[in-house]
Parts: sequence; C-alpha cells; structure tokens
Amino acid sequence: MNKIESVVTYWGAENIRETFDRLIELGATENEKPYNVGGEIMTATVKDPFGNVIGLIYNPRFQLKD
Repeated sequence: MNKIESVVTYWGAENIRETFDRLIELGATENEKPYNVGGEIMTATVKDPFGNVIGLIYNPRFQLKD
C-alpha cells in the first residue's frame, strides 16, 4: 500500500508572489515557486516548519472574501 505524505489545500491569494515571499520570511520553506498553470491562474506551495505543504493559488475568476 502506498503512503500518502500530504494533502494540499490551496488558499486564495490576490498577490501570490508577495504572499509566497511573506510565508518564506515567516519560516516556511520553498516547495514550489509561483508558476503559471494556464491562462492567468498561478499556484505555489511552501512547507511549514512541521513539513505540512501549504498551497497558494491566484485565479482572477475567484472572489476572495474578507
């Protein structure tokens, strides 16, 4: 049986590069730099100090709520 190492939940970010850099400043480590996955949609992932993968996504069609 294969072991699943982690599940990624993607959090919406209005400025994915700025959010990615801020998480790195706060102690996360780079897992996958921001990149374009098609159209204007971008994703990135970081690992928190416990090794959990945190995903970021920018999609101009999503409306972020405060």
